[in-house]
Amino acid sequence: LAVRIAFNGEHRDSFYDVAGPWTTPFGGTPGRQLLGSARLSVLWQPTEALKIVFKAEGDYLDHGGFIGSPTLTPSGKQLNPTDLFHVSSFINDYATNKGYRLTLNAAYTLQDGIVLRSITGWQAGSGNANIDLSELQPPGDSFEDYGREQIASEEFNVVSPDNHGALNWVGGLYYQHDYVSLLPGGGAPGFDIGVPHGFVDLELNYRTPKTTQAVFGQVSY
Repeated sequence: LAVRIAFNGEHRDSFYDVAGPWTTPFGGTPGRQLLGSARLSVLWQPTEALKIVFKAEGDYLDHGGFIGSPTLTPSGKQLNPTDLFHVSSFINDYATNKGYRLTLNAAYTLQDGIVLRSITGWQAGSGNANIDLSELQPPGDSFEDYGREQIASEEFNVVSPDNHGALNWVGGLYYQHDYVSLLPGGGAPGFDIGVPHGFVDLELNYRTPKTTQAVFGQVSY
């Protein structure tokens, strides 16, 4: 039995000097970053023929909002003369991504060297953001969204023995279910372009379940 733990973290302040009034969920200047990820790996090989590897991982990416500087002035007739890193925002700025993944890879080698392998996976991710589209004068026109995705998959392989002549082959089956949603509810906005928010709102809501099945094989000589 072997266990491995890996992690990564990063933090930096915002590159921008942001005029407002603006707000952020974390209370800091829009554009600061807080990033982190971790992975747990477990290897179990009770016999020479059976090998099982399990991995669980997650990541949290908080970008502090997506800040930008408009190319043109409000009139649209000349280039914006302000400094690239001195901007304005008049909304609640945020932008985060979260992801989780589980995988189970189990392989059994028969006495003749043929390998039976199963690869099972599940992952889920979500992303949300609120972006000031004008960034020059209040009230800020904004783009707010919250999307989610879940994927479950299973793959089964039969693989020819190693070092058993010039002929090699592999065959397999694959199935995947993918569900994407961009829906309001539970405090999430779905997809909303506000010009400004609460006055004129353009909304897009959807769910798209998809399935994939495959049979595959390869022979080389």
